Amino acid sequence: MKSMMQINPRIFLELLAHVLIVLVLMTQLVPGLGLWTKQSQIQIPQIRSDQGFAYVVELPGLVAPFPFVISSDGPGAPADSSLSLYEDGRRLGPAHSSHGQIRQAGLGAYSHWNGGLLFSSSDGSDPRTNGRTYTASAAAAPNPGVVMASFLVAVLLWLFRWRDYLLLIRDNKRAGIIVGSVIFYLVCVLVFLGMGKQDGEAVSLPNIFGASLMVMATVAVSAVFEYFDVFGLRWKVPHILRRLAYLVSGFLAVVAVGFSLGLFPAMNVGAAGFEPMLAVQAKPSGLASAIVLHALGSLFGILLPFLMGCGALGHTKFGRSLSLHGLMLAGYPIGLGLVAAGVVSFLALSYGWVISVAVLVAAALGWRMLSVDRQLLRHYSVLVAALCPFGLLYALWIGLDWHGPFAGAGGLTSGDLSFYSNSIWSLQTYGLPMPNLAVDGEKFAQAGVPNMLIPMVGAIFAKAIPLDPYLFVISFSTMAYVLGIGILLTAFLCEHRHAPIAPAVKVFMVLALIAAGRYPYWIAESPPVAHAIPVAVSIFWYSLRLKGTAKGIAAGILAGVLGSAVSKIVSLSFFVCLSLWPFDGDKQKLHRIPKSVLLVGGIIVGAYVVLMLLVYGQMYLSIGRFGSESYRYYWSIDANILAAWPFIARDCGVLFLLALCVWLLPMPFSVAVAFVTFLAYPYLFQINMALAVLSLALFFVIGPDIFRRAPVPWTTAIVLTVPAMFFTDPSGIMTGPIWFAVVAGIFCCALAFSAFRQQASNYVSTACRISGFALGMIGLLVVAVESKHLSVATHPVAIPFDAMEIWAQVRSKTEPDTLVFTDQTSPDDAGTVTGKNSVVVSGTRQVYVANWVQSSLRTNAEAKSQRYQTNEAVLSGQIRPDAVDMSRPYTSFAAVVKASRVMPAGWSRLGGNAEWALYAWNG
Repeated sequence: MKSMMQINPRIFLELLAHVLIVLVLMTQLVPGLGLWTKQSQIQIPQIRSDQGFAYVVELPGLVAPFPFVISSDGPGAPADSSLSLYEDGRRLGPAHSSHGQIRQAGLGAYSHWNGGLLFSSSDGSDPRTNGRTYTASAAAAPNPGVVMASFLVAVLLWLFRWRDYLLLIRDNKRAGIIVGSVIFYLVCVLVFLGMGKQDGEAVSLPNIFGASLMVMATVAVSAVFEYFDVFGLRWKVPHILRRLAYLVSGFLAVVAVGFSLGLFPAMNVGAAGFEPMLAVQAKPSGLASAIVLHALGSLFGILLPFLMGCGALGHTKFGRSLSLHGLMLAGYPIGLGLVAAGVVSFLALSYGWVISVAVLVAAALGWRMLSVDRQLLRHYSVLVAALCPFGLLYALWIGLDWHGPFAGAGGLTSGDLSFYSNSIWSLQTYGLPMPNLAVDGEKFAQAGVPNMLIPMVGAIFAKAIPLDPYLFVISFSTMAYVLGIGILLTAFLCEHRHAPIAPAVKVFMVLALIAAGRYPYWIAESPPVAHAIPVAVSIFWYSLRLKGTAKGIAAGILAGVLGSAVSKIVSLSFFVCLSLWPFDGDKQKLHRIPKSVLLVGGIIVGAYVVLMLLVYGQMYLSIGRFGSESYRYYWSIDANILAAWPFIARDCGVLFLLALCVWLLPMPFSVAVAFVTFLAYPYLFQINMALAVLSLALFFVIGPDIFRRAPVPWTTAIVLTVPAMFFTDPSGIMTGPIWFAVVAGIFCCALAFSAFRQQASNYVSTACRISGFALGMIGLLVVAVESKHLSVATHPVAIPFDAMEIWAQVRSKTEPDTLVFTDQTSPDDAGTVTGKNSVVVSGTRQVYVANWVQSSLRTNAEAKSQRYQTNEAVLSGQIRPDAVDMSRPYTSFAAVVKASRVMPAGWSRLGGNAEWALYAWNG
């Protein structure tokens, strides 16, 4: 009691203010959680017709007094609104729909945009004359501007007074426990309220009571976990952190069990968080299971670069001198190159499989020449098993939200992912060189073939087993990232961890792993990224292992060229600079390298750069924009600052890191090039930022003294780069916690499996237990999704199932040498079934024009206009298809058009579905 009386009242009040600010901030993270509900009946005379099925109306009744606000969607904030729309009491949706979807399809879709409402009726009728009543309901929440200002004040107070707060909690444990318990209870209540209440409704006492019961269940489960120490954390982490870990795991267990047993209302995880599930948002049966099967089935292809790279090094004196850790690090980029060479041979040559098998056998024989510690090999096998649940979590999340058309359900995928996925059909049917089936007469640049490594592997797999191209690309890329970075980070720490890593450096490493990307979906959206980030660890190791030698610079450049060729091509600029790191600022050391080595290396890199510029330079310079992300998102598209702040924070963080590197690092040039190129042209060089922050974290492992000179500035700078990964993902805010869980799992496994010999078994046991818990939670979530209790749909359908199914009919009902004309495209729209239509490739027939975005037509407006005019002339009967100027003669012609379209004479119907029809030319 005496110690409680000695508390400084001002400090205690400041601490309570922090708690209240954090709780207010949590109301922003829990979607639709308002203090009260505002309702407004839409006045029929105020409704105006927009386009197609869309109607627009202002909502003057949905305004909340300051300091509260009813948020709406807008530029840079496509899912901020909590508005629910009702037609005669029946809820319409989906909300947050694109304006094009509302205008073209209707069916109740709506968008609360910039304070107004763009909506459609449930059956496409005119809401002004159908006699129905429309009501809008939305939750009022604290004004984000007030929340942000309060949060910034709290951060500033924390920076200046954190020692006083920690001393207060340390010296007054009872007060700390009480405050912590209250925070935990209120945060859990907020989250459970978000799961259990209807969107747009205010909080009620029954809601709070039900949420409190769930909190009690969470505390009970966490107490059981802690009593039995299920993760084996006792004596490994401080008591406070151990209790926090078990509270979080208890919360996750209650949520997973609740959804799997149907104890919660059926919910969809939308862009803004949990929302009531609509019937159209339920995932088709078998989808979650299929994602897991594709992820597990891709393991062999993911581990093959490690196996082949280590085997190839077995044929060299250098390789035989390395430990298994060094073999993993040195072999990964080499293995990627060998795998690429093998699949290219398989797909390009008639008997290319012989070369592929020969390369595989040669790598296998190389293993016989290595003296590998079998116990260490088993150690890595267990590591792979421990990493798999986190890879499955990542694959499952992305797969549920971005899958293609599946079992009658539409696809939610994006344009780039659709391109990589449908390329599997083209590669499986025609091999290499890969034709551009979406535009007649166009060819893909063969210089970029290795960049298609994952689709090429998928094409080979598809020849032997049935697979879903979308799920394969998603599962392979996400699993490849998790396993690749997990294995190589573990190997690096084993090679260079000569002392315990300081806690502050661990925090920096975790933050760097979180920040290393554009957003979490990027790794699946752009599959080459999955290999580029792990390759950075290998290149960094090469620069350390072989520094100061001609072999070092040659090996680094070769590994950089191989790594960039099979991952992100533009990453070469950073990889080459990183391989030259030992010579950065040391001209005398550089002069000792034979000029012939420098000349040959310069010629190789120069030729490679010139080739890439010739192939891709014009396109990227014409479609990309120079300038930082802050400029592009805040000033160019006029997004409000609350939507653009993550990009502003990332740019500020990168500038801060750049200044610190120039000031403190002995090797500033490498990361300086990466950061400068990112700030100047992020559209193309986003990958350089990701590679640079990861390399900084690795550098602090081997040189912690640099970090200790300015720990707060380094940490502050990396913290600023994190929000963009959490708040800018196209899937919405809920992807942030998933990404954090994946990164935390990777880092936990890497630390445990790189522990010192005398501690290794204990830490490996803990990592395996945590991994097993994650696997159990994934199993429960799969059950919840398959039983229609939970879904993940953060954006509208991008590819209707019928739009994909019609091309399966093209594949089965037309001759191979058929040219197809289609109106499933548009010269003005770059959607996934319009101007960026890669779905047509699944028909494995040449299409006259469909995907102009990924062709030379993108930069040639006149040629694009002429191509589309000719395409429409053929479909309308003005020109015979055999009279069109084509790249080569075709034996037959077909057309895929909307089912409602009346085709001219000479076309006979071959098939179709509810939305599309397939015709053959017999004129």
